[in-house]
Amino acid sequence: MGNNDVIIIGAGHNSLVAAGYLAKAGRRVVVLEKRSVVGGSAITEEIFPGFKISPCADSAGYLSDEVKADLKLDSQVEIIPLDPIASSPEPDGTHLTIWRDTAKTVKEIARFSPADAAKYPEFVKQMTKLAGVVEGLLKLTPMDLPTVTLSDLRAALSLAGPALKLGRKNIGELMRVLPTPVEDLLNEWFESDVLKGAIAASAVKDVTWGPQETGTTFTFLYNWALSDTGLFRSASLVKGGIGQLTKAMAETARGFGAEIRTDAEVKSINSENGKVTGVTLANGETLQAGVVVSGASPRTTFLELLDPRTLEASFVRHVRNIKYRGSASRMHFTLSGLPEFPALAGSDTQGHLRGPIQIAPSINYLQRAFDCTKYGRSSNALYLPSCRRIFVQG
Repeated sequence: MGNNDVIIIGAGHNSLVAAGYLAKAGRRVVVLEKRSVVGGSAITEEIFPGFKISPCADSAGYLSDEVKADLKLDSQVEIIPLDPIASSPEPDGTHLTIWRDTAKTVKEIARFSPADAAKYPEFVKQMTKLAGVVEGLLKLTPMDLPTVTLSDLRAALSLAGPALKLGRKNIGELMRVLPTPVEDLLNEWFESDVLKGAIAASAVKDVTWGPQETGTTFTFLYNWALSDTGLFRSASLVKGGIGQLTKAMAETARGFGAEIRTDAEVKSINSENGKVTGVTLANGETLQAGVVVSGASPRTTFLELLDPRTLEASFVRHVRNIKYRGSASRMHFTLSGLPEFPALAGSDTQGHLRGPIQIAPSINYLQRAFDCTKYGRSSNALYLPSCRRIFVQG
């Protein structure tokens, strides 16, 4: 096949975004997906007649506004904001609901702690400032240490704006809290275990750490920076399922000129004299390109698709040392009606359950749930990070 500028392995959402941007910039791009559908972990499937699910990723809440605008996704898919952003039923029959509206949340918190209710608005204001700097970091291309070029330094200057807005005192505060456990951060602000558990849950979602472990304040601010709610977690769904979003990404990339091939499994990445030359497919076909972008994991990319003997031994060692430890499982149910919670009896149950439901009654509860992953066990008291969608039959 003729030369391409870029070959992208895999058609997951990240690969499709890369394909869209590269094709929009005028590059000749081909995306190769071994499955018969695009989307990777962000697909929607019909498990049996009348019931469609998003088996893995299901929320578009962390998709940046820049990507949506640049790839014209807003005009192709309908993203439905959820409110509340979290409903947390408690073991004692009480219930804490976190709304997008700070004033509504303050009223909820006051039932558990008037002092915490008074502090919550200032907490939101302060964390929004700190998360703004983290958001700036996410938009920088990481520097290639130990070699740092002048262009790297120029790019880093883009952080000056949000950092200067913080002021000297708050910059010091950011540097102080970033490496700390999120438990330490929340203990400085609040007294209610219920509130601290509800908020800390966002710091440990999709990671293998508990809230008492170092670095979880960073993951907390990271999720805050990306969220579509302006708070500690996102809450939105794509009408028709997350697969509609990745289909739109694929159509946008094709519209810019990218070629997307399904049922095209890559067997190997080819190189010559230390430079990538293209890929070979499982059917024996060879495609040429000077750049190959891999949507596969580092271990698959560098130890299976590439010949590791062509790489530096220290680099291969670092790749082998990357830990892949899952800490979550996912189940899908069909229900005959809405679940009942004692604390919501007689209230607007449907309104409280429009957003994600989470089981995270305290920081200690979350920590005990995650401690089990250290020993390869499932917890007897599970942390439920999100029950996002309820199907009603009939």
